[in-house]
Formats: sequence, structure tokens, C-alpha cells
Amino acid sequence: MPSAQVITWTNRISTIEEVVVISILAATLTIVVILGVIAPTRIGREFTARLRRRQVARRGGDQPATFACRLRPDGQVRWRRRCRAAWIHDVLLVTSGRVFPRTTALAVRMPEDVIRGTTRNEISQLGTHPHVIILRLDDGQLIELAAGESDRTCLAGPFLAAAIPGLRAARVERRRRFRTDHPLGQPDPKEQD
Repeated sequence: MPSAQVITWTNRISTIEEVVVISILAATLTIVVILGVIAPTRIGREFTARLRRRQVARRGGDQPATFACRLRPDGQVRWRRRCRAAWIHDVLLVTSGRVFPRTTALAVRMPEDVIRGTTRNEISQLGTHPHVIILRLDDGQLIELAAGESDRTCLAGPFLAAAIPGLRAARVERRRRFRTDHPLGQPDPKEQD
């Protein structure tokens, strides 16, 4: 009577093809885990930004300046996920999605109001002092577009007049009085404070 044979995992792998398939699956799983750990970190963001810059350089480098933003149809409470946008004339191109990016073109007729500042509590992921502009599209729909404080000019796009009100006051430089009778135009010591 033949003895009972114990089937173990090692006995199960019998062909070279099965070994190759398992090796490929293990390598793929390892890469996915590593990317899942590294991608959200600073190193992952820098790597992604470098990769995008290379892609733009290969295409000729004539891409418009993009900025991080969030948008929502006027009247809704929730803001959509963070995305990137760029103005080409009066059309706003909005690219969203990290794995499967999709681009939406929004033909803008005009801004409804000037750019207003808001707080981080209203709009997250855009810095401490985000700005919002309400835009009227060609089909009559209103949308709110938000961007960080450093992207105020990009947010206004071709409608720069909307960005002028609400700017911080410029630094005032004091003019120094110079002696006109001195050949080098040295400051007059009598008029210095």
C-alpha cells in the first residue's frame, strides 16, 4: 500500500512558468508597496515634479503656467479635490486626477466680482490665505475658483483688473534729499534725522 503523500507549498510549484509568474507578482507587489510609501512623502513629490518638468521640456517647454486650485459650482457647499489649472486666453483648462488625469476646458465669459481673500478653514490644501474668484462661464453657469495667495495673478488669468482691488499696500520708499552743490550728490547732514 502506497504511503500517503503530504502536499506542501513547495510541491505545488512544479513548472518554471509558475515560478516566473509568482516572481513577477512578488516584484510587482513590492514596487506597489514602495510607491505607496514613498509617493506621499517629500521625496515622492520632488520626483514627480522633476518628471513633469522633463515631460514639458520634451514637448518644447511652451506650456502655460499652471497653478494648484480647487473649484466648485456656485451655491454648493463642498469644494472639489485639488487640481491644476492654466489659462489659455479666456479658457480655463482644469486637469484633475493623479492616476488617470483628465482635462476639462471651461470657457469663461467674465468674473462676477473681484478676488476675495478667505481662510484656511473655508478652503483647505491651498495655504494659509487662499483667494477666491467667482467666474461666469459662457453657458451662464457660475463657478468659484480658489488658489493660494502666491498664485493670485495666475488665478485672475486674463482678467487682471479683478486682482487689483484687495492687494496689500506697497511699501513706501522715502526719498533722500541730496545736496545739489556737492559733486557726488552726498546727503546733506543738516537734513538727516
